[in-house]
Amino acid sequence: MTTRDIIVKVKKRVNKEDTEDFDNLSLFSIIEAYNKAQLNILDYLTGQKNQYQQGSEATTENINKISSLINKKPKELALTKEQDFYFSEEFPQDYFKYVASYSTGYNDKCSEKKIYHNFVEESNINLIVKNENQGPSFEWSQAPLTIAQNTLKIHTDNKFNLKKAYLTYYRYPVEIDIQGYIKSDGTSSTTINPELPKKVIELIIDEAVRIIQGDIQNPFGMQVASQNLLRGE
Repeated sequence: MTTRDIIVKVKKRVNKEDTEDFDNLSLFSIIEAYNKAQLNILDYLTGQKNQYQQGSEATTENINKISSLINKKPKELALTKEQDFYFSEEFPQDYFKYVASYSTGYNDKCSEKKIYHNFVEESNINLIVKNENQGPSFEWSQAPLTIAQNTLKIHTDNKFNLKKAYLTYYRYPVEIDIQGYIKSDGTSSTTINPELPKKVIELIIDEAVRIIQGDIQNPFGMQVASQNLLRGE
């Protein structure tokens, strides 16, 4: 599906339950609504149940829909030790949402070993760190993980050392655009087609229509768009 196809579909759905009063929607309005809707839908598809640990795998269907956005090779991140935990360097600029991570660790008896991370809410970390089964353990190759200010925070409780971390994540999708208008920064627009599969694009279009209906204060249109979105899950 192309950006031009998306624009046609958005206009038709905005006008579906009305007259052609909204047929003069600007290209900028449609593009802006779609790119905002795109992030809303991706946040929904990757955010069911546990946002950081198992949300992206809530259903096989959802992860297959957007698997192209997952980095094929885990991103290597440098680590800095702080008291009884390690901070990673900041996530890449195209980072959208966490999928998984691990690190390489060592102690006096072992030069290197893969350490698996278990995501924990920051409010619970003090209890988890001291828990015999869930806390950091070199023997069991595990370490609790929290995420703070766009970095990994890996808790070792000074039981072993870490070398580097490796991050798997969803990146931001490309933002669509189309030639024919002047953008807010004064530059001319160029055509950029969507990269996601058709099933996801259809969901994004329904969400974009809902956003537009809200902007033009059309409650009935918002309700119809929301129903379409639910049926398209």
